[in-house]
Amino acid sequence: MPQNYSSLTPLIIDKKPFKPVLKGWNRLEGRPRQKDFARSLRAEVRDALWMLSRQWQWGEFKGEDAGSPIDAIASVRQTMVNRYIVNDKAYSYKGELPLEVRVEAEFIPKDLTIQLQLSRYFLKLISAEVKFEDIKKAIIEKYPIDEDIKGYLDEDSQQFLNVAVNRCFDGVKLMEDASKPDFTIIDGLIGLTTTEKTTIKTAASKLESYFNSLYCQPGDRIQDAWKPGLLEYQFACSFENEKLQKTFLNADQYRGGHLDWFDFNIETRGEDEEIPDADGQVISPAKIKDEAFSFLPVPVEFNGMPSHRYWEMENYKTEFADIKANTTDTAKLLLTEFSLMYSNDWCVIPYEVDIGSVLELKGLMVTDTFGLQTYIRAAGRGVDDDWQKWGMFSLNTKNYFADNRIFMPPAIMKSLEGDEIEKVNFLRDEMANMVWAVESIVPTKMGIGANGYEAATKLGKPFISPLVNPEAVVKYILGKDVPINWTPFLPAHVEGSNRSIQLQRAQMPDVSEKLEAAVLQVPAPYYIHEEQVPRSGTIVSRSFQRARGTKGEIYLWIGRKVTNGRGEGSSGLIFDQITEQ
Repeated sequence: MPQNYSSLTPLIIDKKPFKPVLKGWNRLEGRPRQKDFARSLRAEVRDALWMLSRQWQWGEFKGEDAGSPIDAIASVRQTMVNRYIVNDKAYSYKGELPLEVRVEAEFIPKDLTIQLQLSRYFLKLISAEVKFEDIKKAIIEKYPIDEDIKGYLDEDSQQFLNVAVNRCFDGVKLMEDASKPDFTIIDGLIGLTTTEKTTIKTAASKLESYFNSLYCQPGDRIQDAWKPGLLEYQFACSFENEKLQKTFLNADQYRGGHLDWFDFNIETRGEDEEIPDADGQVISPAKIKDEAFSFLPVPVEFNGMPSHRYWEMENYKTEFADIKANTTDTAKLLLTEFSLMYSNDWCVIPYEVDIGSVLELKGLMVTDTFGLQTYIRAAGRGVDDDWQKWGMFSLNTKNYFADNRIFMPPAIMKSLEGDEIEKVNFLRDEMANMVWAVESIVPTKMGIGANGYEAATKLGKPFISPLVNPEAVVKYILGKDVPINWTPFLPAHVEGSNRSIQLQRAQMPDVSEKLEAAVLQVPAPYYIHEEQVPRSGTIVSRSFQRARGTKGEIYLWIGRKVTNGRGEGSSGLIFDQITEQ
């Protein structure tokens, strides 16, 4: 039966928009079943699609119109250094001594230890003689131990003298007499036969060669490279080309220790600026070797460098991405950028360079996998003051144009340094308005270092306050005294200048005893440049050093080393003081 729609009740629909109510939320995150992610990061071969996606994401599918280098042809020139220059005089140099030894070596002091060492060697040479005791007694009487040598007489030195004065002799004096052409003093020994006297002369003549085989010393005092006014070494090396044009390698601020290529400045001078050769020096022409060679370039590798592929995870100790650098750390930022971005763009061409030579790269031709040849020029070529010039291993130059040669100095790789036999601390005393040279370690008569403050206390005179009226309330002190191991340096005007000053060595009044420090044994007047003693101070020390050469030979010498101080100091020196009685 049909229905009557007119009788139906109309449906009421609410047309207001629906507003959902947000009562809470949950973050979607993974829930790993294991704590080890090693397998997840391995990118195994079965995940081929994932690997292809990662290659696309890292841009490894992008083609590059460049090939890898497969061959390199280089033309180089090696020129050997043939001159050693000191005090504006040139000497022949063939690399027979490392530069550190040639520059730093000082004359060995003839202390008690050296006297004993030569004495024992001499007695060993004549020990097979029948009248050994008679010869020994005669030599001891003729060459007694020299007790008046320089140095502080400490307890060890005094005990040595008490024991050795009747058992040993002065081997240094015997060696010096034996080196003279008229060695006839032995002929006056009583109680010895002519054969025994000849044996003594033969054994004594071997002392000098034995001494020179142990220690390295300079040829003469003219070759001393130490500059007392600058507290540093200054020397140079040079060589000439086929046109006899000389090139100089100057080391003007060498402070002792280890020499390397960056300690030198390279300079080419004209004929009117050449340094003359020393008297009696016959200097051979410099050896020049031109060579062309071909090698396969090898990519640069170092610990911490990024890997070439994604699935090759770095496993090195160095983490360049964790370097903390500020905006002012330019060198650190450049190194980090090179290590993380451009390290795989560098290649190495192995080439052995002779020690003591200056290397000049004439040209470099690189062939890539496409057969293209590229001629590469030096990055730092051109005018020296060009702001775009850059070079990491180039030497400083005083010429207008850049110099791309590099020096391989004949230096020592590593040396052993003994205990300090002398140490002088140059420090500033703002209260006294002067600079002091404090001998904190002084050499003894045995040739070893002793505490300078103990020596000053033993040798110095105690400060005695002048007598005053006991009824006075106050007393006036003109000035106090300082220990004898404190040497004053006063400011003085530089000659010809009213503003620039330098430090001149002075002396405290009523100082009768002095400590024998070789650093301060400079003829008066002794001036030091003011900038050489900064606020932090400067320390100059002397010590024995021992090293081996490239052929296994041993070098033993005394050298100096300059290091930074530990700040200012106070001597306790006061003037014009009024104190209570």
